Amino acid sequence: MIKPSRTEWSRLAQLKDGEIDTTDISALTEKFFRQAELRLPFKQAVTIQLDPVYRPDPMIKPTVSS
Repeated sequence: MIKPSRTEWSRLAQLKDGEIDTTDISALTEKFFRQAELRLPFKQAVTIQLDPVYRPDPMIKPTVSS
């Protein structure tokens, strides 16, 4: 079961950038960017096999049997 969010999304959407309190976030310094490492996601080839799906010919009208 997923708990409903208690976040006031509509109120947050109306905030301007300047109204957001970012005092608890440290500034990104030149030292940060010198030590930063680029990490690309690992990619792996994946193969799947699908069962064929019956698709009736759209030009043939279905008949109704009674």
